[in-house]
Amino acid sequence: MKLSMKWLLGGVLLGAVFPVGALCVDYFLINDLKTPFFSLFVSSPLHWVIASAPLVLGIAFFMIGKGREKVLVLVEETRKKNLELEDETDEQREQINEIMAELTLYVKQLEDMNNHIKNATCLINRDFSIESGFNNVFLEVFGNKEYFESSVFDTVFYSLEGDAKTELKNFFEVCFTNETSSNEMLNNANPIAEFNYIVNSEGKVAEKNLEFEIVRIKNSKGNIEKLMLVFTDKTYDKELEQEIIQKEVQFKNDMELITCIFQHDRDIVLSFIDEINERLKTIENSVQHPKEILGDAEQITTLISIIHSIKGEALTLDFTAITQASSSFEGFLKSAMEIDNTLEISLELLDHFSNLERRVQELNTIAKKLFSFSTEEQLRSSNTVTVDLEKYNEFRNHFTGIIDDFQKGTLEPKSLKSFLKELDKLNWRDLSLLEKELALVSEKSAVKKVKKIQFTMMYDFRYLPVVPFKLIRESLIHLIRNSAVHGIESPDERLRKEKDETGKINIHIYSENGFYRISYMDDGAGFNIEKIRSRIIEKKLLDRNEAYSMSDDKLLEYIFKGDFSTVEKTDDMAGVGSGMYTVKNNITNFLKGSIEIKNKEGNGMVMNISFPE
Repeated sequence: MKLSMKWLLGGVLLGAVFPVGALCVDYFLINDLKTPFFSLFVSSPLHWVIASAPLVLGIAFFMIGKGREKVLVLVEETRKKNLELEDETDEQREQINEIMAELTLYVKQLEDMNNHIKNATCLINRDFSIESGFNNVFLEVFGNKEYFESSVFDTVFYSLEGDAKTELKNFFEVCFTNETSSNEMLNNANPIAEFNYIVNSEGKVAEKNLEFEIVRIKNSKGNIEKLMLVFTDKTYDKELEQEIIQKEVQFKNDMELITCIFQHDRDIVLSFIDEINERLKTIENSVQHPKEILGDAEQITTLISIIHSIKGEALTLDFTAITQASSSFEGFLKSAMEIDNTLEISLELLDHFSNLERRVQELNTIAKKLFSFSTEEQLRSSNTVTVDLEKYNEFRNHFTGIIDDFQKGTLEPKSLKSFLKELDKLNWRDLSLLEKELALVSEKSAVKKVKKIQFTMMYDFRYLPVVPFKLIRESLIHLIRNSAVHGIESPDERLRKEKDETGKINIHIYSENGFYRISYMDDGAGFNIEKIRSRIIEKKLLDRNEAYSMSDDKLLEYIFKGDFSTVEKTDDMAGVGSGMYTVKNNITNFLKGSIEIKNKEGNGMVMNISFPE
């Protein structure tokens, strides 16, 4: 039975109590009062109300029953819903646990991936402190030390100073605040996209070249929380790039050297290499004691003279790198005479020597490679004995005769002395080689100064001992270059002076009365006495009165002083003031000879050189 019907029946039964009770009361009271029962019941409206009580209560209880039925239905539905929700909650919990497990695994995988990528990464907060999110590569690049909660400017960018550090801080601020710009756009504005970092690990110091970009990390609301810095170690790439550039430069230098060598007579090139290596040894012995050299004006002047000779001969043969290194070295030494000697100056001296030595070694290496293909003599050195074939045949014939005389017992002291003299001459140098080289010097100097020069050289004998040959060769090169710069006029100027537009340089080498003699002549403008006098006064070598009271011959002696030149502007050929000093030093000091000048101002000059055999 439905609950509403039960409540209806109960209401009717409860309502019946009222009329039944009323009837009982009326019956007993009416009987006592002698009033007819049914008349009272019928005549009183209260009785009718009481009589309707079962109906009213029955309807009321029926409604209550209906309400309870609905409540019970709702309660059951709620119970079922709760049971369903409990089931769903358990399922959701299970799903959430699965998702968390997956997330944990995913985060671990991300960490593993982050630690295995080639780039070093770290996270920084708004206060520029480093978060825990830096990978193993970061530690490898920057060193294994404490980074967590440390400022990125005290660890990674510690070497930045002043404006650079300020600019980078401002850039990070923009990255945090500017949410509309893309990472790519911001990285294009990075003021410190590349920087150098010094790593000191286990006592080993290494410099790394690093590049970095930023990636902004946002939260669920889209706000920027952190910046990820992604560093790329470009050290190897830079070293490789630098190595490639160096190889390209080296290849270019090698090709230039090969071209220069093939453009000139082989013997001239070998002779130049032989000379320059000997001079380099002399320079090396000097620069090993920089304090002594830099404190001695005379030694500096001697060094300048040697380097000037190297420069001049390298210029003649178009060895540009050696010319430039010599010129730079020469300029440094001139300036070093006027400043105090310090550690920095000593180191700079060694740097200049190393640069020149490196250029010479490049030439040595190329020359050895080129001449190693030849079956003839290879690259000369100061320890190599070079033998002229014609002289060798003469010597061999003479030697055979000596042996015969010795075996027969007829060898005379005079013949033995003659033989020993021939033996000494075996390694003498051929003046025909010198003629070729000086002709080349004359030609190159004329082209350099846009002049026309006709070179002539005569010699009454063919060979000179090695030492005099080298000193004379060096001196004549300086004289030819001096004539090209100072003496011989330009074609137009010569025509105005009613001279042939081609200037002349004549050299005659001969022997007389136990002396080697050299007559050097050019038909240029000669030495300008007034210009020499002015320069003497300007350099305060003499006061004005002394300079004007001195004879021309005495004034001419000043052209041989170190650091003296009448050229206003220094270039590769003139202006340093060491060329004529070298000539004087070679002839008078090393060869114990003399120099005599016959100056024909406006019409050239003659320089007579003599030294004992």
